[in-house]
Amino acid sequence: MTLNPFPTQIRHKLVVEDSTCPGDNVSECGLDGETEKIVFGNLFGPIGLIRRLKTTVVLVSNSSQYFEAADHVVVLGEHRVLEQGSWENIKIKTGSIFKFSKSHDFKDNPVLSANFDKLSTQVQVKMETEADLARRTGDPALYAYYFRSVRLSNLLFLIVMPTLYAFFITFSHYWVQLWTEVGGKSTWLYTTGYVFISIMSWSSTCAQMWCLFIRFAPQSGWRLHERLLNIITSAPLSYFSQTENGAILNRFSQDIQFIDNQLPSALQTVVVQILKLVMQVILLCIAQKWLAVSLPACIFVLYVVQKVYLRTSRQLRFLELRSRAGVFSSFLDSIEGLETIRAFGWLETVRRDNAHRLDDAQRPEFLLLCLQRWLNIVLDLLAAVVAASVLGIAVGLRGHVSGGQIGVALNIMLVVNGTLLKLVVSWTNLENSLGAISRLKFLEMTTPSEGDTLSNLDPPANWPPRGQLEIKNISASYQASSLVLKNVNLDVTAGQKLIVCGRTGSGKSTLLSVLLRLLELRSGTVELDGIDIKHVSLDVLRRRCFIAVTQDALLMPNETLRFNLDPDLSTPDDLITHALSKTGLLAHFLTGNTQLSAEAASFVDHPIFDQKLSLFKELSVGQCQLFALCRALVKVISLRASGLKPVILLDEITSSLDTATESTVHSVIDDEFTRNGHTVIIVAHRLGALEAHTKPERDMVVLMADGRVQEVIKDLGPDTFQNLAKIA
Repeated sequence: MTLNPFPTQIRHKLVVEDSTCPGDNVSECGLDGETEKIVFGNLFGPIGLIRRLKTTVVLVSNSSQYFEAADHVVVLGEHRVLEQGSWENIKIKTGSIFKFSKSHDFKDNPVLSANFDKLSTQVQVKMETEADLARRTGDPALYAYYFRSVRLSNLLFLIVMPTLYAFFITFSHYWVQLWTEVGGKSTWLYTTGYVFISIMSWSSTCAQMWCLFIRFAPQSGWRLHERLLNIITSAPLSYFSQTENGAILNRFSQDIQFIDNQLPSALQTVVVQILKLVMQVILLCIAQKWLAVSLPACIFVLYVVQKVYLRTSRQLRFLELRSRAGVFSSFLDSIEGLETIRAFGWLETVRRDNAHRLDDAQRPEFLLLCLQRWLNIVLDLLAAVVAASVLGIAVGLRGHVSGGQIGVALNIMLVVNGTLLKLVVSWTNLENSLGAISRLKFLEMTTPSEGDTLSNLDPPANWPPRGQLEIKNISASYQASSLVLKNVNLDVTAGQKLIVCGRTGSGKSTLLSVLLRLLELRSGTVELDGIDIKHVSLDVLRRRCFIAVTQDALLMPNETLRFNLDPDLSTPDDLITHALSKTGLLAHFLTGNTQLSAEAASFVDHPIFDQKLSLFKELSVGQCQLFALCRALVKVISLRASGLKPVILLDEITSSLDTATESTVHSVIDDEFTRNGHTVIIVAHRLGALEAHTKPERDMVVLMADGRVQEVIKDLGPDTFQNLAKIA
């Protein structure tokens, strides 16, 4: 679209309406009507900030609520300009503004959203690593927690095989000493023995690798992942409101990666190096008994070295993650403010800042390399001291020590040096990897599970038969310090449509969370057909009693169409077909697959239910909302066939839909839910479309404010919704 017809010296506001044009929509930001009006007036009103700055504004919106404040309105549709002019002239042509759809910001882009989540996760790593620095090393409770995820047979196998490997790989040096001392006799015997020792060493290596990668690592990773998944999925809603998403994602990404890849290998390497070191020390003492005197001193030096190296490496890892978090934070800031950066010409400044942060992020890596070189030098000096001792003993006792013993001692010293280096490095990696186990253990200890022991009532098989709700003096909170619902009392009769409205933060969505027991009550009771829902198990409550639809439709592209609509895979095809037809999506899936004829009308002949959702034409925003409603309809029809009357919970499902789609949604609600006797609870900000879908004698409106029921309106006249629209 070009703005050339408008002179640059004329400053005005331009409103663009388009079904596909990306932009920011003031009316879709989740604000209530009064707050939205204040924000809009302060920015775009006659004495608003934008007016005073004399700045040209292009406002993209799908709501005509504030079009009258614009100097020029452009209506886009079907990839072209449908209408343009003043609002006074264009509002007469109602057909031009009938179909509006949701605008998209970058978070609606799945690729950008996924990258944004990854960057946010990396920033969260820094805070978690800081907490991990306080963990003491060698905590036996962590090892016990990790070993409980592995079968005892696998653990024993992982110990026995490295023991055999360490014995045969070290005994080969002693075998060579025996070979040299016989003076060339029995060559065939010693050659065969050396080959046998080498084969056994190779076989034990293969066996421990097989045990590690085929049995040990997959089993421990699977069990710990399952335990983590159970902890998170069983956590109450308060946990998610108090915990950063990045922290949760890190548990399933970074920590599981440590558990799957690094921790088993580090553990196996530590076990092998310890056993090799024990065997080499024994052989060294056999070759030179006087070297046993220096063993305590060597152990002390090694303990000090590993302690310094471990502490320093963990600090450097923290510095590395902190500096890396700065790089990711810079990326996040650039992504979030990309339009502003480009508009103000800050691209070069942002590039320099990011390059500077990237340069700082390399410093800890360089220091870590320096630390590793320091470790090499210290261990080399230690080996040199012991080697000098061997030579001194050889010179001092040259009449009592054979050449084979001296050769074995020197050879072992060279091998011991490498073993010590690998042991210290692998021990450090093991301790760093155990941080994932520490966080998982802490998460399991501190995260409560939703529900309680009182939820063990087995209700009748036909419960709920009517869907009558009695909410008696309930209070609820996300945090102990403040209540979000305060002494709420409601009596919802069976088959009634209850509309809950109010300003942002008034407790509307929280009320639905309480009904689903996502948020437990602090006081009061909720009874459904005479049974207190807190005594019913969560599985029964959410499968049979309440069916919720939110404004964020969950779609799984890699799963089949049937699974997306009926996860239980228990609904007949004809009921699913009916639900798709009722929501107007049947034609979309029939024509959206190239393998099917456009005239096909039977899923028996064309079983598209078992095809992945990603194979069909992409659903629009409105169609995604209809799809979520269709899923609820499938569940309702299935439960209704069993004699149950679940309560339908609809949370802001039309807040971002165009007028046509919103009308379709309310028609489905009336035809399939209300007329069949289901109780429907609707949380809504936009009340205009609901006026034509309510019955004065049957339905009622509840106005909430500050977590309380401010007013219950049963007389639903024409003026009722006009007055409520100003508030809600």
